Amino acid sequence: MCVGTEAGVGFVDKTGKLVIEPRFSEAKDFSEGLAAVSIAEKWGFVRKNGEIAIPPQFNDANSFSQGLALVKVKEGYAYINQAAQVVIHLSVTDAGDFHEGLARVIVSNAGAKDKHKKKGSAGYIDKSGKTVIEPRFDDACDFSEGLACVVIEGKMGYIDKTGRMVVAPEFDSAEDFSEGLAIV
Repeated sequence: MCVGTEAGVGFVDKTGKLVIEPRFSEAKDFSEGLAAVSIAEKWGFVRKNGEIAIPPQFNDANSFSQGLALVKVKEGYAYINQAAQVVIHLSVTDAGDFHEGLARVIVSNAGAKDKHKKKGSAGYIDKSGKTVIEPRFDDACDFSEGLACVVIEGKMGYIDKTGRMVVAPEFDSAEDFSEGLAIV
């Protein structure tokens, strides 16, 4: 558990024992043995013993998911591995964590010739950085149980991992699938 004091943010174990001193400006949950932490407005990663695993150097950082962490760098977004090596560098407006082998990306269409095209379109990449579902949705969610919620013209539906629409976009709101059902 992440705890905050006037000195900063640290971590306690399940008994309430302070195991990592409050020395960070901000922190995110541990995932895959590391937690994203902020020091002096830069993000890095710490191990469960408090040792810095990846020195603070990013403008923002998400938790590790499926072996990669999304980080914000000067040039945009990148995915790094636990050795701090950039595995995928992206030129996108926004991106998400990997779930079921795919990550959501939002690309800018600001220069698109089609004046009806939205400013951003959502699609999906795989862990090699290859686009596997072309950006064509107004917005999109993470994959859960093989399906992802997408938004088309203000309505929500679900696609499979090939990008095929399996539940027509007819809902005003929709959430991830859990145990075979999704709240709509």
